[in-house]
Amino acid sequence: YKGGSGLVTIPAILVDQHIFRDKFPGPVPAPVVLSSITCADQYINTLVEFRYVNFADAGAVYADPLNVLGGMTPRNFYDTLSTTAIILRSSTYANFKNNLLPKGNGNIRGILTKYNTSWQFSIRDLNDVYGFAPDPSLILKESFTSSLGSFVPYSVTGNEVWAWTSYGATVSG
Repeated sequence: YKGGSGLVTIPAILVDQHIFRDKFPGPVPAPVVLSSITCADQYINTLVEFRYVNFADAGAVYADPLNVLGGMTPRNFYDTLSTTAIILRSSTYANFKNNLLPKGNGNIRGILTKYNTSWQFSIRDLNDVYGFAPDPSLILKESFTSSLGSFVPYSVTGNEVWAWTSYGATVSG
């Protein structure tokens, strides 16, 4: 909290105006879209987004499970405009620590920081990592959100009937 001639502890009477335990008040802030070559000190501690990035450690977990002290695991990512690495730092305390870093190109959104001359980045949750190509071993994916999609209803034996409902694909017989 800025008070007097510098930073001071937030006065107790003002804590609820500056710390939000459940959600940020008002609309969610839009991230500033950057590339690694446009990183600048003015964006430190700002919600930013990098597009068309890939992870150097794709397929590894976000946080090294051997790091038992809760420290951060650095994972580099690069955008298509540069070979300058930005370090994604994930804690062993994160609830997504055992998830795998995605392969291919995608987008990442989070808070940009800097340590000495190294750009660092923290995501808020896995929703901040999106748009990566699906697993190529996946043969067919159907969400059933509004129809049976590419599936044709067919009963091999009996008189079961496939249909779409608001719950997804169902069978009755």
